[in-house]
Amino acid sequence: MKRIVKLISLILALTTVMSCLVLGTSAASFNDLKDIDKNADYYDAVEWVFSKGYMQGTSSTTFAPDQTLTRAQFATFMARFSGADLSQYKGKNVFTDVKADSWYGAEVAWAYETGVMNGTGNNKFSPTKVITRQEIAVLFNNYINSKGIVLEKVVPETRIMDRGSKRCADWAKDAVINAYKTNILPLDENDCFNPKTQITRADAAIALYALNASIERLSAEREPLVVAYFEVSNGTTFDELKDVDVVNLQPFKADGEHKEINKQSLNRITAIRRAVEIENINPDLKYVLTVPVNSGPDVEKWMDSYADCDDFASEVVSIIRDYDLDGFDFDYEFPSGAVPQKNLHYFLTSVRNKLNALETGKDYIVSMAIAGGTWSGSLFQDLGELQHYVDYLNYMDYDLHSEKDITYDHAAVFDSIYPNGSTYADAIMSINAGMQREKIILGAGVYSQNWHDVQAAAGSKVGLHCYGVHNDEKPIYYNSYRAWIDYEKIDAGIEYSVGGYYPHYDETSGSLSFYNPSTKEFFSGDDDRSIEKKCGIITDFNLGGIMFFDYTQAAGAYDYADPGEEPQRVWIFEKTANWLGK
Repeated sequence: MKRIVKLISLILALTTVMSCLVLGTSAASFNDLKDIDKNADYYDAVEWVFSKGYMQGTSSTTFAPDQTLTRAQFATFMARFSGADLSQYKGKNVFTDVKADSWYGAEVAWAYETGVMNGTGNNKFSPTKVITRQEIAVLFNNYINSKGIVLEKVVPETRIMDRGSKRCADWAKDAVINAYKTNILPLDENDCFNPKTQITRADAAIALYALNASIERLSAEREPLVVAYFEVSNGTTFDELKDVDVVNLQPFKADGEHKEINKQSLNRITAIRRAVEIENINPDLKYVLTVPVNSGPDVEKWMDSYADCDDFASEVVSIIRDYDLDGFDFDYEFPSGAVPQKNLHYFLTSVRNKLNALETGKDYIVSMAIAGGTWSGSLFQDLGELQHYVDYLNYMDYDLHSEKDITYDHAAVFDSIYPNGSTYADAIMSINAGMQREKIILGAGVYSQNWHDVQAAAGSKVGLHCYGVHNDEKPIYYNSYRAWIDYEKIDAGIEYSVGGYYPHYDETSGSLSFYNPSTKEFFSGDDDRSIEKKCGIITDFNLGGIMFFDYTQAAGAYDYADPGEEPQRVWIFEKTANWLGK
């Protein structure tokens, strides 16, 4: 009998201790905790979790930072972190070893039903089992998935060096990789994750602090960029550069076979800068050298080896130095796929290192332009990894798509009949790849590679999604046609044409097109509405900004005007800045 009484007393004592670890006689304030080292790496994290009420003290004066963390405790502080309404979980019996009226019963039910935590087998939860780093990785992964969150991969690819008993379990590998790439659970100084190391309360505070910071990064306040490609040989007005942040001066063609960049138009850079400075149009404007990959004979031959990559980078940086430019953009829209990813990464790293070695004090830009769509995503294999070698990627979200002999919206903002063939789809693809949102620059193109011999139905004046032949000749630059757009007539369903071309606004894709039923020509491009919608995607997802191809064709446009009326200037870059909230 005495033995039974002692056992009951022991159980009650343990229960009291366990409850104190999470709920107990907690300190009234953080300053009451006597076992917190102000110089410890956990100090800020513990102060934060305590102030938020996610974790409490183990007594009125202790936090017990070195004490290990149990599954019941983890369920409890994750429920608090989530702001869960536990009233609907009270009294639920989910596991045989968790009493519904225990101090953690509702929290365990919440964790299980939301998918944050599963049982350990045989209908048990094992509430007193101590959690390891790999388990925390899995449970955090479950949590962000339950919330529909995709965290940014802020850490470049690192090989985990854990060996033998330290290697993580198969069921934890994906979560472990995600945890260290998102910097929630970093590797140690030996590039080891230490998956089976038990988590202490201080470790848990640090991890939760990091998780919260990663989530908050997604909505961190930033001012989106307006980037515009600028054809240096094309004389144009500079007025609208007042609303542009970065001009990508192009095309400076590279000849990989002979290992040289064509410098013929470089003198135009000085003239452009002088014009902007004389008029005091935009003193903060950044000037970036653009080298297109498909612009010369076998440009990629200059990336065959690391030595070639260094030589190519040296040539690029020498131009940037000599003309006092602000960075480099690699227009890689049409790669052959022959250049190994490691060579591309090495080349971009070499450019960055050589720019930094100039020691001018400038914060140089290194960017890259890529085609939109899953084709581009698959070609570069891992956008989440590629992003670490550039400040941002410029997505060319404006070229005509075709599939199975049908034409498709140019500059489609949203998916229509072509899955993953839109600006919105590119944003989602990039976010799902773990790209940092400020590195995603969506594109707008005020031009069109038109289609001819478009076989629309008899009497149709639309031409959308019809069989046609792609015209590989010089594109139609859309600015001359923006003066045709009468939104009032389009919205009212009033049929009209200019030069035999009939406009059609597709509500599903958010894009405008023109079709000439007599000549059977079809073309489309970004207009004010589609650009505004793209800006909406940028602000909704807190992305890095918008890119125009190109300024010399987008600036200086005029609105539609009825015969006899004077058309008004369309300040598209000023509008864009307003749509982005700049």
